[in-house]
Amino acid sequence: LAAGGFDALDAGTDRERVAAFKMYRSMITKGLRQLFAEMLVPASEQGLEGEVLAALADLFEETALDEWVRYATANTPPHARRRVGELDEILDTVADAGYEAPTVARARALHAFVAEREIEPDHDAVVTALRPYLRVEDDDADAGADGDGA
Repeated sequence: LAAGGFDALDAGTDRERVAAFKMYRSMITKGLRQLFAEMLVPASEQGLEGEVLAALADLFEETALDEWVRYATANTPPHARRRVGELDEILDTVADAGYEAPTVARARALHAFVAEREIEPDHDAVVTALRPYLRVEDDDADAGADGDGA
């Protein structure tokens, strides 16, 4: 694969683990496309696309992505309440431009969840605290295939 220009990763022989790894990595690459679209469309309409992209250009030059993610996760609890307000302002700005930003709306909800709890500013503590927020509840766990419990 490397000869063909691909980065190869030995993820082991467990096919489910390999598939999950691919999906989680793709979650970021596809999710960033969504987030960029939510920013680029209204920013370009207001003539700000170039300036915003230039302001983001050096985001990961001084800090490796994995370090930044761990820092940003740990940094969420002490700043969550303030960031709810900032995210409201972002949503208002996007709405004023005539658009919506559903990913940002979900980020606002996540920050509100964190702000309502006392969570240690530690990456692992935040990840653990977010599990109930992100977990899918199966309301029909006892229901039969037709959903009526029969």
